[in-house]
Amino acid sequence: MNNNKSIKHPYLSLNEQLKHLEVDKGLIITDKTFARIAIQTFSYYSLINGYKDLFIDTSNSEGERFIHGTTFEMLYQSHWMDLTLNNIILKYSLIVEKKLKSILGNHVARCHSIYESRYLDKKSYSPSTSLRSKFYKLTQDIESVADDSSVKHYKESEGNVPPWIYAKALSFGATINWYNLLRKPHKIMVISDFLSPINIKLNDDEKLDFFKRSLKQIHQFRNSSAHGNRLFMFKLKQEHKHIIRHLEKLKFKEYFLDENNLVVGNDNLFSVLFSILLLINDSYVLSNFLTELYGYLLEYSQIGYNFVGKNVYDLLGIDENFFFKLARFYDKKFNVDLSNSFDMEAIKISY
Repeated sequence: MNNNKSIKHPYLSLNEQLKHLEVDKGLIITDKTFARIAIQTFSYYSLINGYKDLFIDTSNSEGERFIHGTTFEMLYQSHWMDLTLNNIILKYSLIVEKKLKSILGNHVARCHSIYESRYLDKKSYSPSTSLRSKFYKLTQDIESVADDSSVKHYKESEGNVPPWIYAKALSFGATINWYNLLRKPHKIMVISDFLSPINIKLNDDEKLDFFKRSLKQIHQFRNSSAHGNRLFMFKLKQEHKHIIRHLEKLKFKEYFLDENNLVVGNDNLFSVLFSILLLINDSYVLSNFLTELYGYLLEYSQIGYNFVGKNVYDLLGIDENFFFKLARFYDKKFNVDLSNSFDMEAIKISY
C-alpha cells in the first residue's frame, strides 16, 4: 500500500466537519446540535456533497464557497424534499414494474406454454446473435430466484414453475431483459396491452423504440434511486430520451413545449413522470399519483421554502407548469376533467 499519496479527503470529526463548512465553505450553521444529528443520520456525503452544487457560488474564483446566506437547514431541507418526492415516484414506478411482469408472464405462457422446458428454450426467442448473452443472463436470473417462496411452492408441488411466477420473482431489470428477448410480434403484443387506451400512430419499429425508451426512463430512475442518488436536477441518458418525431406523431409534443414553443422536459424528471402516466392505465392509481404530487407541490411551493433565490421547481430543474401538463394528459387519456379539481394557482411561486 502506498501511504505517500496526497489525501484530498482526510478523516474529520463531526465538529471538524462543521468548522470546515463554516470557515472554508461559508455555510451558515446556527444549530450545531441539529447539524451533528443530521450528519450522523444521513451522512456528510448525502447532505453536503449531494446538494452543495445547487448552492455553490459559481462567481467566486477563490475556491468553492456557498452562495451568501446559504444555511445548513437549506441543504437538509433540500435532501428531505428530494427523498420525499423520490418515495412518491418510486411507489408508482413499482406499479409499472408489476404491470410489465403481469403482461409478460401472460404472453410468454400464451405463446410458448406454461412449461419451463418450452418457454425457457432459446429457440422460443429472438434469434439475434446480439441477444445470446441476454438469454444466458435470463437463465442465470431465473436460477437466482430459486429460493423465492412462490417459486419453491410450484417446484415442490407441481415440479414446474409457470412464467408468471418467475416474472413476479425477478427484478425490474431482469424482467425488461426478458421482454427484450421476445420476438418482434410478441413484443408488439406486450406494447398493445400497455398502451391500449391510446391511439398509437407509430409503425411497429417506432412502437418498439418508443416503448423501450419509456421503460428505460423509469428503470434509470429506479437504478438511481436504489443507489441513493439525488433526484433533483435528474437527467436521462441520451439513449433514453423521447424522440421528438415520436412525440409529434403521438400528439404528445404539446406536453413538452415551454412558453416559447420549444421542446423541454424530454431529458429530465418530467419525462419519467409522463412515462409513468403513459404506462399505467388504471385511472384510480393515476389520480392518486397526481394527488400525491399536488400535495407535495402545495407544501413546498410556499413562501417558507426559499433557498437563496431558488424554489422547488428550480431545485427539481423542471418547468413550473409540469403538474398542469401531467393533469391535462390524464384528462385526455381518460376523457375526464380531473385537472379542474386542483387549484393550479396554489402551486405557483408567488414570492
